[in-house]
Amino acid sequence: FCLQRLKLHPSFFFLWNQILAGSFYEHYNNEVKRWKGFRLLATDGSMVYLLNKPSLRSYFGVQDNQFGDRVMARVVQVEDVLNRIIVFGNMVPVSVSEQTVAYRLAESYPPDSLMLFDRNFASYALMYLLINQEQSRHFVIRCKTVRSFNEVASFLHSHKTSKVVKLYASQTS
Repeated sequence: FCLQRLKLHPSFFFLWNQILAGSFYEHYNNEVKRWKGFRLLATDGSMVYLLNKPSLRSYFGVQDNQFGDRVMARVVQVEDVLNRIIVFGNMVPVSVSEQTVAYRLAESYPPDSLMLFDRNFASYALMYLLINQEQSRHFVIRCKTVRSFNEVASFLHSHKTSKVVKLYASQTS
């Protein structure tokens, strides 16, 4: 299998992981670790270097630095942190942001999960997409300092130790 992997279409690995993760939840349903009834799913992204091949260069793109340009891709994964499995993973062109991948995933996040995002994902667009699904998704997004959201700034100035903020989609006539 290892020697033949180059003959496989890249989507095979994406779909295979979907099947394996789904099988895990189906077969270990009662043994799946949860926090207060939720699956804790953390989304994170990173950059990876790729081989300098023309096909990879044209599809994934390059990043310039002091040593020249490097073929790179963005990797985004969703991990069930309590059960230690990757439920989603994908490699996209370097020009595609982590947020864009999360936007595309918004309807795929299971309703019984609590999504954890780091500060690079903080955006009203992602919050809107997660809230406005057929069944609203639960999430926690770490925010950058005061410059990110008015709610964060007022919380920091209040000296409180915690605050729950409810967001609602505004409806215009």
